[in-house]
Amino acid sequence: MFSSTVKSIVRHTIPEAHYHYLGWHRSRFGSASAIRSYLRLLTSRERLCSVSVPGSSHGVYVRPGTTDQDVFDQVFARKEYELDLGDPKFILDGGAHIGLASVFFALRYPRATVVSVEADPSNFELLVRNVGAFKNVRPIHAALWSHRTTLQIENPEGATWSPQVAEASGGGVPAITIDDVLSDFKLDHIDILKLDIEGAEQEVLSACHSWINRVDSMVVELHDRFRPGCSEALEQATRTIPYARSESGENVILRRIGS
Repeated sequence: MFSSTVKSIVRHTIPEAHYHYLGWHRSRFGSASAIRSYLRLLTSRERLCSVSVPGSSHGVYVRPGTTDQDVFDQVFARKEYELDLGDPKFILDGGAHIGLASVFFALRYPRATVVSVEADPSNFELLVRNVGAFKNVRPIHAALWSHRTTLQIENPEGATWSPQVAEASGGGVPAITIDDVLSDFKLDHIDILKLDIEGAEQEVLSACHSWINRVDSMVVELHDRFRPGCSEALEQATRTIPYARSESGENVILRRIGS
């Protein structure tokens, strides 16, 4: 454990983001690992830190002092996606952020194809790097939406895990539909649909009539605080389908009864 004197020196000599990263890493992997990780950061031209995935030989990159660390905890420490969802063959990770959930899915379900859709350019760049070792993960730089259009990030200065999108008249991020994904990958159904898309789930779920009956399980984080009506959109979309409902962390879990 760091002494109070060392903590004081470190606190006043390194950037705040690095200090928070060191404390976070130390509390999870120990002081020696934190120091080694930080030394690699200092000697690298990149502003990234490599973190080992618990129980795996794989590592992932996070941006120190950002909400990337919170997402790592959500996925690999609290294991919010460690669910009994059968033996999926196709997983759609909507709002894949930097790819941590996709890495979790790829490790847990090595026979499944994981399609990772992320709108934010900087998140997507890191996503591609994090899933590079997994041949079963297909990253797509786009945003899930109700129809094909172009979107823009409304809060580019916001936290890394919460990019919100809206339709744009000029250039921006391409919007794709879940029907597009099914068509592009020549599929008739989705085994697991994960949606963590910062309020855009209202748009996606409001136009679900053509695909909702083709989804076995859903893992949805609702964002009524960003866009009122998200919870209602989920209720309306699934009201006629026999889903068993539960919760895991901030996620609503829906599994089709009998699947």
